[in-house]
Parts: sequence; structure tokens; C-alpha cells
Amino acid sequence: MSELDPEAEALLAKGRRVFLFTLRADGSPTAHPMTGNFVGGRLTFSSYRKAVKTRNAQRDPRTCSLVLEGYAGAGPRAVVYRGDACMLEGEAAAGALGGGSAAAGPVSGGVSSRASSRLVEGKRVVLSIAPDEVALLRLEEG
Repeated sequence: MSELDPEAEALLAKGRRVFLFTLRADGSPTAHPMTGNFVGGRLTFSSYRKAVKTRNAQRDPRTCSLVLEGYAGAGPRAVVYRGDACMLEGEAAAGALGGGSAAAGPVSGGVSSRASSRLVEGKRVVLSIAPDEVALLRLEEG
């Protein structure tokens, strides 16, 4: 993968509203609204080990994500981020989220603390996705 467009990288760094697309067992796509993090050049998601999205990514690691600008409605830009997911557990998972926090973005300390505990317990994992293709989109209104 070549170097990321600076505008796309800036949106990835601040964007938390993400739709993660995985493939079902029959090959059809499905979408999962998520809170995402862009850390160390990879898009990461905290997820329960038994969640459908986690099982889908383990079976077929090909993913596509749509990273939107903000929470209060989409901004004028978005990033399409394609790549293969790998599952991280325990300390590797906590480190992949940056700062050891299992939840980033607009969540309370209690939620973050519970998610961190569940990472240590093995109930939660991190899906870490290296970019194969990243494209900045300009969204049109109406």
C-alpha cells in the first residue's frame, strides 16, 4: 500500500463513526455500525469474541469500512477503507487500540473500564485491519 492521502489520513485519525462490512458464510455482505480507531496506520475495532462480525472476519478476513466524518450526520467527506482483518487478544488487543483503552471516542470512563476488563478476560478482542486500499470520498447532498 502506498502512502495515504493526507486528507484521508486526517479524517481516519478523527473519524469514529464507521460502518464495518464483513462477509457472511454464504458470501453476502453485511454491515455493522461501529466505533472505530485509527492507530498505527491500522483501523481497529473492539468487539465481543462471539459477535457475528468477529466470526465473519475470522472465517473470511476481507473487509470494507466506511469511515464518516462526525456523529451528528455525515460531513461532506468519508473514507472507504479496504483490507484484511486479524484478531488480536489480551495485551496485544489493548495496545492496538492506543493507550490501552478498549473504547475510544464519546464513551464514559465506566464503559471504557468494562470494555478493558473484558479484553483482559478474553471476552472481547480487537479486529485490526491493515489497509489494502483507501479512498477519500466527497459526499454530495440531496
